[in-house]
Amino acid sequence: MYETTIEQRHGVHWKPYVTDDVQLEFVRIDPFVRTTLQAKNNGKYEAKFKIPDVYGVYQFKVEYNRVGYTRLYNTTQVSFINICKMKLKIRQLEHLR
Repeated sequence: MYETTIEQRHGVHWKPYVTDDVQLEFVRIDPFVRTTLQAKNNGKYEAKFKIPDVYGVYQFKVEYNRVGYTRLYNTTQVSFINICKMKLKIRQLEHLR
């Protein structure tokens, strides 16, 4: 699950930004997942998806460009290893001793 908050300034106050077209990409070299973030309450957006069963370093990317607004760009890098498969490999190696 990925979650982010988007707000816009109204005078001196920040208020939730509401839209239905903010997209998230889950990327290694090429995007594995590209999905629209679902609006929750108070400017929070989230996306739920299954990640691929491929080890590696990935990025969550949100890039949002609209005329009249500041460009939003956010990227978060994460490493992924499948712990269940690692446990299986360790058990297999223990049996070889």
